[in-house]
Amino acid sequence: METTVEQQEKVTNVSPIGDIDELSAGQLKVLQNLIADDDFRKSFFEDPEAALAGAGLEVSEEDLAALKKIDQAAIDNFLSEVEERLSRTGLPVCTVLMP
Repeated sequence: METTVEQQEKVTNVSPIGDIDELSAGQLKVLQNLIADDDFRKSFFEDPEAALAGAGLEVSEEDLAALKKIDQAAIDNFLSEVEERLSRTGLPVCTVLMP
């Protein structure tokens, strides 16, 4: 089955909390930390407010409410899918996920 460019763009613009184009800067920063930092991810799912404070991240109450709805399994599945796709390229995950 062929994948169209439109389908590829849709897949690449989706995060575990929705369309990346619709996320705030604060949500993107938290999502980046959830993806790239194992300790932050563990802490976030135990106590989101403490994890954000410990990382020096500030988000609005609205953003925090949306972030609290993230399912840990969704992040884990997202990371597994990214790692699987990257394994086909030969690039290490950290090269692609970290700016």
